[in-house]
This record gives sequence, structure tokens and C-alpha cells, in this order.
Amino acid sequence: VNNTSTISALDWLPTLCGIAGVNINPNEFHGEDILDIWMGNDRSRVSNQYWERSMKQVDDEGEWRLYVNEKRPGVFKITGLYNLTADLYETKDLQKNPLYADKKAELLADWQAWAATLPVTLP
Repeated sequence: VNNTSTISALDWLPTLCGIAGVNINPNEFHGEDILDIWMGNDRSRVSNQYWERSMKQVDDEGEWRLYVNEKRPGVFKITGLYNLTADLYETKDLQKNPLYADKKAELLADWQAWAATLPVTLP
């Protein structure tokens, strides 16, 4: 059982390409080669994971998840901040705790930078 390594469906293509010996440009894919995790290595991700409404970050302070709601283009509202290392089941929302204001701002800035790279969708 591996309780520390996070993987995503986005990791399948880079991993299978790595197994097959096919070189890919890692900057063109959101996933990463996780063969070492499949083979039993416990490790953190190389890069953050982003979803349209949330992101997950792993750093020296642990694993964090930020939930974001885009009220209208460019206007974001944080709907949850969780330290998954201490609270795996996301029972304690830390977004209003002043001790985590810097972490919340850091994660929101990272998410906004990522969201700005997405194509514009029509309503």
C-alpha cells in the first residue's frame, strides 16, 4: 500500500511512453512518468496537479488542496483549503485561518497562472 504518492489518469500516457521507450516533450503533457511509483517507490509528484475547480500541491509543508470557484471570468472565490497531510478526508477547511493566509495566496496565484493558460470557453 502506498499512502504518499499521488497519481492521475493524466500520468498514463507519459508512463506508457516511458515503458515503450518513446521520447516525449514533458512540457506538452500535464502528466508525468510514474513507473517508479508503480514499481513500489514512495515519492511526491514532480509537479502540481491542477483541475478546473481545484489544485493539489505537494511541498515541504505537506500536501495541500485548494478549491476555487470562478464566479465570472477573472473573478475567483476560494471555497476550500485543506492540508491533506494532516487531514486526508478534508474535514477542516483552513481558508479562513490567518495562519494559512500565505499558503492560500500562494496556491491561488499558482492556480490562476495555470487557469490563464486554458483556452477560453463560451458560456
